[in-house]
Amino acid sequence: MRKQKNQSIIHNRAFILLWLGQTVSRLGNLVYDVALGYTVYLITGSPLSVGTVLSCFTIAQLLTLVFGGAVVDRFSRKNIILITDIIAGLVTMLLVVALMVEQLSIEMMYLISIVLGIVSAFHLPAYRAIIPEALHEHDITAANGLISITNSITRVIGPSIGAGLLTWLGAMGAFLFNALSFWIAVVAMIFTPIRVTQTRRKHQEKKLLSDVMNGLRLAFQTPWLRDLFLISSAINVLVLGPITILIPVIVGMEELSPAIIGGVMAMQGIGTVLSNSAILRIPARKISMKFIFSLSISFGLGALLMGLSQPLYLFVLGGFFVGLGACTFTLKQTLIQTRVSLDYLGRIFSLDMIASFVLLPLGYATASILADLWSPRLVIIVGGSIEIFLGGLFIFLEKGRVGYKKSLELS
Repeated sequence: MRKQKNQSIIHNRAFILLWLGQTVSRLGNLVYDVALGYTVYLITGSPLSVGTVLSCFTIAQLLTLVFGGAVVDRFSRKNIILITDIIAGLVTMLLVVALMVEQLSIEMMYLISIVLGIVSAFHLPAYRAIIPEALHEHDITAANGLISITNSITRVIGPSIGAGLLTWLGAMGAFLFNALSFWIAVVAMIFTPIRVTQTRRKHQEKKLLSDVMNGLRLAFQTPWLRDLFLISSAINVLVLGPITILIPVIVGMEELSPAIIGGVMAMQGIGTVLSNSAILRIPARKISMKFIFSLSISFGLGALLMGLSQPLYLFVLGGFFVGLGACTFTLKQTLIQTRVSLDYLGRIFSLDMIASFVLLPLGYATASILADLWSPRLVIIVGGSIEIFLGGLFIFLEKGRVGYKKSLELS
């Protein structure tokens, strides 16, 4: 629906219903996350079991994502979102019932995590791929910016609600909240006026695996897509992974106030909201790769401030610069939604998410190992420096890429 009549996203019924329903669902997921680890530990008394339950979700998601994207490109994205939310709602209600009758076991938790991981592998690419079907191309940047802003807000509100429900009503209350959030998303999706389209057929094969291979071929043979995947992967490994793991370590080692951790996270959230607010009015066709690469440098600057700064206010300011860079991901998503053919969007987004999900844990592991060999601050400084170098290198190379702009226009 990229050619539908242009209108403000606030007055676009399809987008508003989609956005509100999925925002409530995301809020429920964050509440669920707070209760999940606590519940598993109460059942088993083992930290290893907590990690295993989380790993079941992640592994199931990663193993299914590449096929999930291909399925999203074959069928109605609206129906896929509906079906996955219904399944997630039923599975979460099963948790509530099991707690009510005191029959919840660790084996059930493993199974539920696997099912939810598989469900998310279809739901996430479908949600990202359906945006261009709900909006005019001119409004996609604003829509993605609004989604990113509300995601930042829910990251603050969700855990707070989860902690409150866990305290007052126990895990059952938190899981029930999440189940209800899925059903709210289902109702919103039912009334979302997006037609089931049959136009996404020209690039599809009879075999699902052939569809998957065609998606991989497009991603790796298209220069600007390769660069977007590389720069976002670098951000995860070099900056986001290390600061997530090592900021608490620095605070503990240097006997700083624990409030520093909250300050960094708060400033990161503020930076994310401000940067995404600033790009709301940028038309999708005005987004350039050079602009995205330039914004990615903000991640490196933020890391350098955290690694080098002795004054605590500069340490916290580093979080703000990292937040400013967050609109890099918003613009990347907009670029994919407006430059990639509709019948490839699910596959490209699944590959994008695989790169992010696989490499962020790699960033955690690498940062932990290097921090033992060097120092936490040095790891953050090196990662930030490399990120700045890569951003500058991509800007320089972008000028000389043969056919680069042509591929960006014609994908």
